[in-house]
Amino acid sequence: MVNDIKEKFGQRLVYLECADSGVPGLIYNVNGYPVILNISGHPMQVAAMTTSGWKNLVMGMIRRYKGDAMLMLWNMGNDFGEAHGKILLELKGMSDRHRIRIGLAVLQALGWGKFELAECDEFGKVVVIRATENFEELITWEMLDYENRFLLGFFVGLVSKVFDKACRGTEVKCLKLGDPYCEFVIR
Repeated sequence: MVNDIKEKFGQRLVYLECADSGVPGLIYNVNGYPVILNISGHPMQVAAMTTSGWKNLVMGMIRRYKGDAMLMLWNMGNDFGEAHGKILLELKGMSDRHRIRIGLAVLQALGWGKFELAECDEFGKVVVIRATENFEELITWEMLDYENRFLLGFFVGLVSKVFDKACRGTEVKCLKLGDPYCEFVIR
């Protein structure tokens, strides 16, 4: 049985109870808990919450804090993106574009959506990210005026840290508005 497992997972087998997810540094525990995120030698435990739990959290913040909740969500995303960018900078021998792709792959592996790096020049002057199956969009679908603040903050923080420059971002397309994906432009 162990040989079958080794043959199935090949190089992705970390040890018998865990398997590499295919995203650099993200390891799934076969028993389901804990999930460990290990980028550049910094293992971190990952916790999950149900869709309804996230929806209650975000909607509760918005009900209580109104517009300030949007700023809080953006800042939380920005801090999260910067932290990932800082860790990704420790990975040597790769381009900044590749670091951004890894950051998006980690966010995707954590369940926040499917992300595509549609455009990214070597200096980070313009970075375009497309999101489908957007989790933030899913939990705020009833709020037609809601913009993806957490994701936008994450993308701005990630790009700012990786390219070592202050950036601004905007969401230019949105699933709620009938677009085929959410599109974020970071400059």
